[in-house]
Amino acid sequence: MVALLRMEKNKETSEKKETYQCGASLIHPQVVLTAAHCVSNKEDSYKIRAGEWDTQTTYELFPHQDREIDHIIIHPKYIKGGLFNDFALLILDTPLEIIENVDVVCLPNKTTISEKGFFCYATGWGQKEFSGDGKNPIILKKVDLPIVDRESCQEQFRKTHLSSRFKLHDTYICAGGELNKGTCKGDEGGPLVCAIANEQDRFYQAAIVSWGIDCGKENIPAVFAHVAKAMDWIDEIMTSHKFDTSIYRY
Repeated sequence: MVALLRMEKNKETSEKKETYQCGASLIHPQVVLTAAHCVSNKEDSYKIRAGEWDTQTTYELFPHQDREIDHIIIHPKYIKGGLFNDFALLILDTPLEIIENVDVVCLPNKTTISEKGFFCYATGWGQKEFSGDGKNPIILKKVDLPIVDRESCQEQFRKTHLSSRFKLHDTYICAGGELNKGTCKGDEGGPLVCAIANEQDRFYQAAIVSWGIDCGKENIPAVFAHVAKAMDWIDEIMTSHKFDTSIYRY
């Protein structure tokens, strides 16, 4: 789990402020995966923070690590209006150190299907800003969400203001739809991870938090960018930058 921070500069004092932008995930010591819509504004500058837990204190057992971003690579078929192909890779200026609280998530292969009813986990802070004033203590949270099949998800969304013509794009999967449980504003870009079969405490990233209607509403799941659909592109970018793709295989 990685925090994506937007760097804001006070025009009067030139003082820089770190504002929480989105979640993200580490797929290589020098590469972060997030949602394209989190980094699509070319006028903004960003950095990442790995190993964070409580954003209000530095008294955690293990320190967090900050890195600058060298390159932002957005999926070539990303469509801002519909958030289709909502994938982006961030190339860091220097690799992160892999320690107890910073590690790489596994990625699926392009044929991986996350099955209906299977419970996976979303993580995030779900807040807009890293505030140091103590008003909003922000602890990393985790929620278990069931995968919802495409037909049911599309049907549920057609009953909302999206209308009966709504079509779920093939780069999405859905999860959630349980009362008072779900991802919410500020969780975008973060990972949805599912257990690897027959392996203890190992997970692969099935999807990226993309969008939703309300938060934790019954029978209204959240929508996630389906990582399996982007694996050819991810592998291609990794290879072109001479990064080892075996690090996220399982």
